[in-house]
Amino acid sequence: MCNLTDEEKVKCIIKYTDSKMKSFWKSLRGFKEKDWGALKESILNAYPGMQKGEAHTHNELKTLMKHFSTKYISSETDLVKYYQLLRPVAQALVKNKRISKGEHNHLFWKGLPKAACKTIVQQLEV
Repeated sequence: MCNLTDEEKVKCIIKYTDSKMKSFWKSLRGFKEKDWGALKESILNAYPGMQKGEAHTHNELKTLMKHFSTKYISSETDLVKYYQLLRPVAQALVKNKRISKGEHNHLFWKGLPKAACKTIVQQLEV
């Protein structure tokens, strides 16, 4: 991380999280001690699968799509949240040749509520 000291890395990394995540990361081993190695390990251990890399599945993608397809997306923030959760899973599946790029795009739209799709298409036509 840009030639930062361990203490600077610990202090800096939490700036890139939301308030709930910041609170959680501050509770992890390594934060209070300003020990970057310990904090990094604690963070990785807190998220199953991170140590071995992105190991996403079709079922994970389908679960996300099903969850969001029944939600009411009423703002750009809601849409961005959907995108932020779905994209890493879909990208990993494309990278591992489990789905095509075209299927990725199709699934993105399929996971959105119909009303949201209609609104987005209308905005794109303007």
